[in-house]
Amino acid sequence: LINTIGVPFTYENKQYALFIRPDIRLLFSEVHTILGGLMLTMTVLSLLGMLLFAKALIRPITQLTEATHQLAYEKFDTLLEIDRADEIGQLAVSFNVMTEKLQENDRIRKEFISNVSHDFQSPLLNIQGYVDLLKNPLLTDKERQEYTTIIELETKRMSTLTKQLLLLTSLDQSTRLLKRESYRLDEQLKETVRKYRWQLEEANVQLS
Repeated sequence: LINTIGVPFTYENKQYALFIRPDIRLLFSEVHTILGGLMLTMTVLSLLGMLLFAKALIRPITQLTEATHQLAYEKFDTLLEIDRADEIGQLAVSFNVMTEKLQENDRIRKEFISNVSHDFQSPLLNIQGYVDLLKNPLLTDKERQEYTTIIELETKRMSTLTKQLLLLTSLDQSTRLLKRESYRLDEQLKETVRKYRWQLEEANVQLS
């Protein structure tokens, strides 16, 4: 210690030392300096610990915010990799479950649009094909009547598809309606051949 005098002495064959400080105020000054240094060190360490804790807390929230922005642009393949046992971890698990459901709904939506487009395209092609056949001046009245009937049936088919589409859009997703009907396969095959007869005639294909 600064400003301290040490005097050795012997007592009962044992060595001792006696330290004498002329000014006791210097002792308190050094103690204050040591305590101040300890407090400053503890304050710095506390701030560093708080910063690290805040960073660890904010990082998953930042990831969640970024993933939410990705969902806004219909990027449903965004999953959070947050392995925590607290509320933030539970929120990440719920977010991933929601993302997977949105991804599945998006797949079903695209598949539905593709199927609807195909279902509408088929009668339109048939109508266009038989309209072209009706332009032939050599057709008999029976053939004209048959082609006109097919066009009318295809028009009704499109109307039915439109009504079914409107019904589907008005139903709740959790609702499932089942309506069973009996069909004769032979009649279905005959109807299909009759609808696409114009394509067979254009290709010079004869069915027996």
